[in-house]
Amino acid sequence: MIIILCGCFLTETKHIGILNTWKKSGKNNIMENKQTKTLLGKLRQPIHIDYISKYIIKESIIETKKVLDELMKEGVIEESKYAKDYYVIKKV
Repeated sequence: MIIILCGCFLTETKHIGILNTWKKSGKNNIMENKQTKTLLGKLRQPIHIDYISKYIIKESIIETKKVLDELMKEGVIEESKYAKDYYVIKKV
């Protein structure tokens, strides 16, 4: 099954794998499925880490950076090529 998020394709297993990675890590900043969908839905256009931290994830910038780094390791998002600290969904 393929889930289409923001015009990008992610397999359901990859999306679930990201959530399981966060749950297994035992960190306090485990993102809920709804929060993950909201974040990925907003990242169609580059968004600054401050906005992501305050209005989407609602955690500190340090915790937000950890979440974004984890998504970057999984290959779901990338830092914008045009500006520092802006993140966007990785193009397929």
